Amino acid sequence: MQNRYSFEIGDLFYAIRRVHGLTQVEFADQLGVVQSTISKIEKGVFDDIPFSLISKLSTSFNIPLAHFQIGLLPLKKSFFYSKDISPEFIKDGVFSAKTVYLILTEIYNSYNPKIYKQLKMQPQYLCFSNLKYNFEFINKLYSLTQEDLFKAIAKIKVYGDQDMNLNNIKKFLQSSYGLNIAANTENHLAKFNFNSTFNELNNVYAKVLEVELKALFGSNVILEKSQENNTYHIHTS
Repeated sequence: MQNRYSFEIGDLFYAIRRVHGLTQVEFADQLGVVQSTISKIEKGVFDDIPFSLISKLSTSFNIPLAHFQIGLLPLKKSFFYSKDISPEFIKDGVFSAKTVYLILTEIYNSYNPKIYKQLKMQPQYLCFSNLKYNFEFINKLYSLTQEDLFKAIAKIKVYGDQDMNLNNIKKFLQSSYGLNIAANTENHLAKFNFNSTFNELNNVYAKVLEVELKALFGSNVILEKSQENNTYHIHTS
C-alpha cells in the first residue's frame, strides 16, 4: 500500500528560493514582482498565480514547466497535485520535507542522479508537501550515499527566518523531535541527547538536523558531538 500526499504551489516557490539561498526580496526581484507577492504565494493566500510568473520562474531557474503541474496553469491555491510515496518513509516522521528536499537536490546535482530511482521516488515531487520524513528514510538515504551524504550537506547554504534564541530552539526540538535540551553554557548554546535506539546513526541524524536548524534559525548553527555518550552541543558562530 502507498499513501497519497499533496503539495501546494507555494511549497514549490519556497523550496526553489531556499535551494538558491535567496531572500524573498531577492527572489521577487529576479521574477519581476514585489516581495509581498512571493510572501502570499508561499503562505498559500494568493488566489490565482499568473502563467507569466510560472513561465518566468521556469526560465530563470531552468525548471521544466512540466514540474509545475502539467496542463493546469494558471494555478489556483485550491488545486493540489498528488503522487504516491511509500509509507515506510513517513510513518512517525520528524524531518522536514523541505530539509529533505535541500539535501536530495544537492545529492542529485553533485553526486548520484540515480538516487531517486533507488528510493523509488520522483525527484520533482518528492518534498513539496507538509510531510515529515522519518529516521528510516534517513537510514535508507545514508545506506545509498554513505559519505556523499555528508559532502552534500556541507555544501548546502540556507538562511533562517526565525530568531536564533534558546527558547525557539528548545520549542522546535521538543515539538518536532521530542528532544529535551539543557540550558546554554559558556561554550555552546544548548545540548541534547538522541534516543539511544539510534546510537549507530546519530552522527547522520545530527547532520540532517543541522540542516533543519540552519533553515529555521540561520546559517551559523553547528551540531557537535561531545565526549558524553549520545550528547550533542548546538553552537553558533
